[in-house]
Order: sequence, then C-alpha cells, then structure tokens
Amino acid sequence: DNKDARHVKTYEVALKEKDFVEGPWSQNSLDNGADLLIPVPPPLCGVLIIGEETIVYCSANGFKAIPIRPVC
Repeated sequence: DNKDARHVKTYEVALKEKDFVEGPWSQNSLDNGADLLIPVPPPLCGVLIIGEETIVYCSANGFKAIPIRPVC
C-alpha cells in the first residue's frame, strides 16, 4: 500500500469460472519486515508469517502473533 505496510490475502481458484475468488481470510498491518511465508499443512492449515519482530499464525479460524525475542 502507499504506507509500505505489509498485508496478506488468500485466494481460491474457481475451476468452473477459471478465475480467482477471495479466500477465507486476510490479515492487514503485518510486521514491516515480514518476508517469509511457511504453509501449515492439515489438520491445522494456515500459514506462518515470519517478520523481523513477530511470528504470526493465520488461518480461517484464527490469528495469533508472538514477539521474537532478540538474542543478547
């Protein structure tokens, strides 16, 4: 966006329409250093978003963010 914020949004493939449709979830205003997505397989599903200061788990059922503690 115009403020250089990070966002993630899911899409599904509609096979009959041969098009993308909005998926079950999105998350706005993530860690500005977020640059790594790790898929979480079933049964949990979702994605881990790794940033400079936080690790975020997102799925259709929830959202959880934890801070990354710096190594001293």
